Amino acid sequence: MLAIADFTNGSITDHDEVDPLRLGFPALMIDRMRGSTELTLVERVRLQWLLDEAALGTGESAGREAGRLLGADQVVFGTYIKSGSDLLMTARVVDVDTGRILLAERVEGRAADFDDLVLCLSDLIAGAVDVQLPAPDMASAPPQSLDAVIAYARGLALEESEDYAGAAAQYELALSIDPSYARAESRLTEGAEPF
Repeated sequence: MLAIADFTNGSITDHDEVDPLRLGFPALMIDRMRGSTELTLVERVRLQWLLDEAALGTGESAGREAGRLLGADQVVFGTYIKSGSDLLMTARVVDVDTGRILLAERVEGRAADFDDLVLCLSDLIAGAVDVQLPAPDMASAPPQSLDAVIAYARGLALEESEDYAGAAAQYELALSIDPSYARAESRLTEGAEPF
């Protein structure tokens, strides 16, 4: 079982603009990995809820403890840095019991190519935990705009704080930016409601 923690925003110049991606990038990774029949994922919202409720604190040791309590074998910790038109993403896969780092990888490229970077990092993580991911589902087009993902991630944060009207407005904004964004459409169709 694999848990994916919220990412850390290491951006300096674009920090506030891209801060919602702390939730957005893990959500995209979970969407990518969800299709594997060999992998059980802990939803990031469950991991975050446990961190908050159990007052475990922050950081890697708290994330490992929350992962252990949820039955995860490994936890993914990620960081991203957006600077101008460039994006750097790093991920570490950490064994919950031993603290041993199973993978430490980085991918970088243009921020406009964020989906390719997330896919690459997801595939590297899957390899570190000996899981084969299926080919990307071409019927469900990935988001084409980083701004749409930022709006979607703001919606996720608002849902977690129980502001469902605000969350719905952010999902609508994401869809106005990228009308083909299936996950934003899904959140609106299912209704923004408690997790």
